[in-house]
Amino acid sequence: MTVLTDTQVVTASGGLVELGYGTNVADTTITAGNNSVLIGPITVVCDGSPVLVDVFYPRVDTPTNGDAYATIELDSVSQGRAISATSPVGLTFGSEHHGQIRLTPSAGSHTFQVRGYANVASGVFRGASASGFPAAFLRVSKIVQATQWPAVTTGTIICTSSTRPASPFAGQQIYETDTSLSYTYSGSAWVQTGNLGAWTTFTPQLRTGTTNVASTNNYGRYTIVGKTVTAQAKVTATAVGVASNAIKLSIPTGTAVSGVDATIGTYFVKDTGTAYYTGAAAFVETGYVSGQAYNSADNMGANTPAMTIAVGDVVSYAVVYEIA
Repeated sequence: MTVLTDTQVVTASGGLVELGYGTNVADTTITAGNNSVLIGPITVVCDGSPVLVDVFYPRVDTPTNGDAYATIELDSVSQGRAISATSPVGLTFGSEHHGQIRLTPSAGSHTFQVRGYANVASGVFRGASASGFPAAFLRVSKIVQATQWPAVTTGTIICTSSTRPASPFAGQQIYETDTSLSYTYSGSAWVQTGNLGAWTTFTPQLRTGTTNVASTNNYGRYTIVGKTVTAQAKVTATAVGVASNAIKLSIPTGTAVSGVDATIGTYFVKDTGTAYYTGAAAFVETGYVSGQAYNSADNMGANTPAMTIAVGDVVSYAVVYEIA
């Protein structure tokens, strides 16, 4: 007799990852024309990938001149016979059975169970009660494709932004093929840890003091690695700002933890009627960056140099900052 174990076979070309497992150690007798749930239901969380459903019974006793068989049910709907036993003419027969069905459930929570049938007389599905028999079992495993398996073994799941693991664990890593972004699960949220594609676009808001100023977005891009944001922004004013007020540009995302007067990069203002000004980029208020010129007592625009944003003036920054 062949005894199947819980061990999943893994090769360089792919393998299986167990999602759920259930057993039955009792004998179940099914009378003619009736059916009973043999194993389950067990609940598993699927991510939209194909699964392999295994059913094993160490012995099925078929009725004389009859059939006994078991189906796999997904969410209480039969997916077909997994195991089937037929007696030779005039005999009662007992044999070991193992069956498999490949299914592709939608992403989300699903139930699986095994249901047994007998056609003309009593059939017995034996668990582990008979001497020397292992337990009957139902197992649901995710099928990991060849292109995914090397990444899975190193802790990185290949998926898309809509098929992330439904039940991630702290430290689990994923790579999204549709966004080219990498994430690690912190225990409560997915945190971006890499970007192999283009930076994310955003629209910087220009303001002087606390008044927003209309502008054209020439460039607004950022990327995130863990808690570090790298961003660049450039706008051209299309309206006049408030005179002698600090010139500010918004950041793309997150709440910066460095605080006011912490240098985070470079700042540039092109006054089309006068000159070019450069300074150190620093947070002047939550969510906004301003420039601090050399030997200035205040932010650019409010003091050295004091100026009024006019149509055609250009403001830009390049910054790196930590987010909460």
